[in-house]
Amino acid sequence: SPLIGATIKVNNGEGTTTNIEGDYTISLSKGNHKLVFSYLGYESFFTEILVENNQIYDVALKERASELDLMVVSASKFEQKLEDVTISLDVIGAELIDSKNCITLSDLIRNAPGVQLIDGQLNIRSGSGWSYGTGSRVLVMVDGMPILSADQGEVDFNLIPMENIEQVEIIKGASSALYGSSALNGVVNIKTKSPSIEPKTTLRSFVGFWDSPENLQNKWWGDSLMLRSGISLSHTRKIKNFDLVFSANHYEDRGYVKYIGNEQTRIAANTKLVYDNITFGLNANYMERKSGLFVMWESDTSTYIPLSGTNIPNSGSRFYIDPSITFYKNFFKHTLRSRVLKRDVIFNTSDTINSLMTFNEYQNQFQNDHTTFTSGITFITLMGKSDSYGGLLNGKNYNAYAQLDQDFGKLNLSFGGRYEYFDLNTTQIGQPLLTAGLNYQLYEGWNIRSSFGQ
Repeated sequence: SPLIGATIKVNNGEGTTTNIEGDYTISLSKGNHKLVFSYLGYESFFTEILVENNQIYDVALKERASELDLMVVSASKFEQKLEDVTISLDVIGAELIDSKNCITLSDLIRNAPGVQLIDGQLNIRSGSGWSYGTGSRVLVMVDGMPILSADQGEVDFNLIPMENIEQVEIIKGASSALYGSSALNGVVNIKTKSPSIEPKTTLRSFVGFWDSPENLQNKWWGDSLMLRSGISLSHTRKIKNFDLVFSANHYEDRGYVKYIGNEQTRIAANTKLVYDNITFGLNANYMERKSGLFVMWESDTSTYIPLSGTNIPNSGSRFYIDPSITFYKNFFKHTLRSRVLKRDVIFNTSDTINSLMTFNEYQNQFQNDHTTFTSGITFITLMGKSDSYGGLLNGKNYNAYAQLDQDFGKLNLSFGGRYEYFDLNTTQIGQPLLTAGLNYQLYEGWNIRSSFGQ
């Protein structure tokens, strides 16, 4: 059957598409050329041809099972097919994000089976999620870097650039051996978009309103319209060996709880420069936000109204910057990367919380056709300061990890371990952790897997 609108691209930057009959024409200079033929829902076809004169070159593409061809990185810190991973992992794609108009990650994550969102915090398969004052037990990352605040160890969902998400990978189960203590109940890793050959700019806008409650006596806002609206811009492009992804977002929600609205503006940028076998990266994200919290309701009958004096308006800024260097040599990949995450929040116009987290990691990875060995060391610093608690709190975390993934054809095995040491003010403790998993392919599309994690 003819494929209408299939894309043909050449390594010199030229390209074309097929017509209603599946035919295409392209003019190339004499010599060798690399071409790629692609069509949504079909496997791409790569080839190199020698052009000497006019010639006909016919191509047939095979349909693909997109779920089986889906590539993930979170399971073992390297790219592999979803069907081959040895742990339970779900993926949410960019299409669902667009169709659901998800404003924050908390809106999106509700669509994942086995994942609950209670009081704005994650729980996977009924495991323990976030706990006030003790931090998150589900690690949330952006491009493999944690996005937990240093003061409370909580996930700042609003800081995540939703307009730049390519896919969300959710590990369901203990993953501390590879990712640390915050991953004891699972991992949510957000992969951001990479630019394609052609520049792309996307502008999105929406407006909506909160409906009336069933009991109209609880409609404290009367005839007013409680609007929520937003606008976002994203731009991706390649400039030779330089990749740029830029996005901006503004969101405003008056909410249905009195005094508790949300207004935020965020700007983010991801850059990557490839030079021979070295890749330099620099990502940054900045957000200004005004919102509110409250302690208790006014009464058991006046719904959606906080008790007078218990609502706590807050405003402030959040910011992170991620420099990285990746060096490739033979079968080895060396990665050195860091994240500086800063949060400054003002409560009730006077009480301030300042926090700073630094995440620093060196990772070495050996990979051939059947074996991948990943090892690394991580050093994390935490600093929090609050007027309410009077003083500066500091913490450090040191850890080293290693994991072996072996492919035996239909059988995949993984073994790993980690040693983690905490130094939090007056508390010091160290702990070793182990992980193991297997995946066996019974038939194409039918896999059985089992994993163990601490």
